[in-house]
Amino acid sequence: MIEIFEAIYERYALADASIDLRGLVSNFYFGQAPPGSPVPIVTYNIVGGAPEYTFDATLDRVTVQFSIWHDTYIGVMAIYDALTTAYQSATLPYDTGAHVVCRRENVLGPEFLEDVYQITTDYEIIHHLAAT
Repeated sequence: MIEIFEAIYERYALADASIDLRGLVSNFYFGQAPPGSPVPIVTYNIVGGAPEYTFDATLDRVTVQFSIWHDTYIGVMAIYDALTTAYQSATLPYDTGAHVVCRRENVLGPEFLEDVYQITTDYEIIHHLAAT
């Protein structure tokens, strides 16, 4: 599980594909942002998943939810587009096994919540591990 979190953050921090995303957000947090964090921010967490076992491998299937926060509608949509560019059909860096797919499952929003806009989008990540 930790390897998935690290791969998501490494894609954000190091990959050329996420350069637009890094330029649009002030912080990229696992779990929750600290209280009072300035927008624009993105948070991510695993919200579901289960291993699947086959004769020769294990598929680690997880759903990762990204939440995007910005004080303008245009800003939240720009971050959503950059997040899609960085993660849709991306090959995430893993130390073990082989990445199979990272695909967007759904999106909710943008919604206006008190003083910020929020978009929530889920990605399914399937990680292929050889049988042990």
